[in-house]
Amino acid sequence: MGLMDFTKGSVSVSTDKYAYAMGEKVVATVRLNVNTQFEMRGFKARLNAFRMVTRSQGIGRSRRSHTEKEILFTDEAELEKPGTLKESAEYNVNFNVPKNPDLVSRPGFLGFIGGTKMEWEVEAKVDIEGGLDINASKKISVGE
Repeated sequence: MGLMDFTKGSVSVSTDKYAYAMGEKVVATVRLNVNTQFEMRGFKARLNAFRMVTRSQGIGRSRRSHTEKEILFTDEAELEKPGTLKESAEYNVNFNVPKNPDLVSRPGFLGFIGGTKMEWEVEAKVDIEGGLDINASKKISVGE
């Protein structure tokens, strides 16, 4: 038995290119492979700009920290409404990168002190009722 025997399907994301400029259009293709029919709460694609942030609590030996994704921009497209997914499909979706210079990585002093590293991705997610969601993402680069 392979991994696919335990899942209801898979999702893949591809884009027309890797690097984009502010204000440019991202053309993405989302492929859904359905292994067995299932109920879902929706199928969406998103363009996200985010940074990874480490948060700490406590002091000394009881100090704990964790890293989380802080989303600063998102644009969403609905690929399928809630219902039953029965067959595989391919979807083309377009997103516009906003013209916002705050969403671009900036080097800091000496290249790392005080800089910001922005990450961008196109993500697709099937929200499965009562089960593990099916998702995939593709990182892209955005500059000025």
